[in-house]
Amino acid sequence: MFFIKHKNENKLMPTASALQAIASRWVRCKKRIAAFLQVRFEQLSSRKKNVCLLIFCLLFGGSSALLVVNALNSKTKRAGTISIAESVKPQVFLKRSGSDSTITKKEYDRIERYKTDILELNKTKEGQTLLDSLLSERPELMDSIALLENIYLSQ
Repeated sequence: MFFIKHKNENKLMPTASALQAIASRWVRCKKRIAAFLQVRFEQLSSRKKNVCLLIFCLLFGGSSALLVVNALNSKTKRAGTISIAESVKPQVFLKRSGSDSTITKKEYDRIERYKTDILELNKTKEGQTLLDSLLSERPELMDSIALLENIYLSQ
């Protein structure tokens, strides 16, 4: 009665009449509370009203000021904050036994095969999905391959 099931979704969506009924009940509830508070507040003397206003301003103004100061001075990581982490850069020269830092023809061929395999992934839909996930996990992978190629070609 109050819910309509859409064809393309499995979720139940409330109808306009159900939303309207909920809204009218909420408005009635708010009016009742406002009337009760109005009667109670009219019974207070002007001095008590001023004290209530002062307490209200101090309480909520102070809490707002405290939130602003904590947000500006906070050094700890909190939920909802963005932190920027430094990315790990690839090392230019591969450390091996001794001071030899050259790339052999066999290693270069292996790098080239890997590069062509990665580029072949782009030809199919499943391959594109795999390539996107691979590059999101290792965003500097292609840069590292290009760097290794440049090192081999420069030696």
